[in-house]
Amino acid sequence: MIANVCRNEIFMVEFKKSYKYCIEGLHPCIVVSSFKHLLKNELIQVLPITSNCTKICKSHCPIEGFGLDKDSKIQCEQMLTINKLDLKQRIGKVGNIKMLEINTVLKAHLQLDNKFKNLQSEDLEELFLDGERKLESKRELNILKCKIKLTYYELKFEECIKLSDELIGKTKINEFLWFANYSKSISYMKINEIGNALISAKLSLKFIDEVDVYSQCYTSSMFCLARCYADIDKKKACAIYKTLSGIYRELTNDRFRLSILFNLAKLQNNFNAMKRLITIVENTEDTIWYRNEEKEEFLQNMKFELSTLTGI
Repeated sequence: MIANVCRNEIFMVEFKKSYKYCIEGLHPCIVVSSFKHLLKNELIQVLPITSNCTKICKSHCPIEGFGLDKDSKIQCEQMLTINKLDLKQRIGKVGNIKMLEINTVLKAHLQLDNKFKNLQSEDLEELFLDGERKLESKRELNILKCKIKLTYYELKFEECIKLSDELIGKTKINEFLWFANYSKSISYMKINEIGNALISAKLSLKFIDEVDVYSQCYTSSMFCLARCYADIDKKKACAIYKTLSGIYRELTNDRFRLSILFNLAKLQNNFNAMKRLITIVENTEDTIWYRNEEKEEFLQNMKFELSTLTGI
């Protein structure tokens, strides 16, 4: 069985004969199930790929490369449910731009696009009222979100935790659930409740819709995890910091990366590395540093951390 199946990946599958005109035999296919579905289910959805079809069809999406030997077509009209056990050889992974094109063709075929809506006036009125209700609900959630931010910056961490719990109780929207659990994690850290901070950091990861390692939600949650593990499991903390350093290098975000490297050096008691990083920050022209913190304040914190460890 192939482990760690991801959306956008291309596999070879032996499609069984089912209905007339349906694809059969050994063909590549692309996985289109969501990240969360793939984690929790053995049955997944795929779109078959063939190089034998000459018929021009709006539900076909041309594809070349990505591990395929020939120019082919993705048959969006033949979405199939298969077992993960049916996946044979992993041959490639489709990039985000191509996946956007596939999603567009698939939406058009299933008439999920707005242009296919043909509603009566009564339907439009109901749709408007439903949209108004959702908007009002989201407005209330955003007000609560602002209160959470304000109490955190006012250093009222216990109140921040209570408001975050209130937000969790009022919504099922992942965006707000992530924010509430992340806010709880950083607040618990401020009052030195590391166990609760770790639980909230792990929970926040569950509410990221699609795990994109370059997203701010993912990196923020992982940074929280690393800070929690620094007091519990240094090996895990170092591994997370190294991963985050690689991500920020790819994003060319030097300010965030230097902060990550400093935390890593601190965990490893690498005083020389900490001194080098302080010198790098001193020599930069930026006045605003990590998360809108003033450069001088950031430097003071770095020097304080170093002096705490060295006793100098």
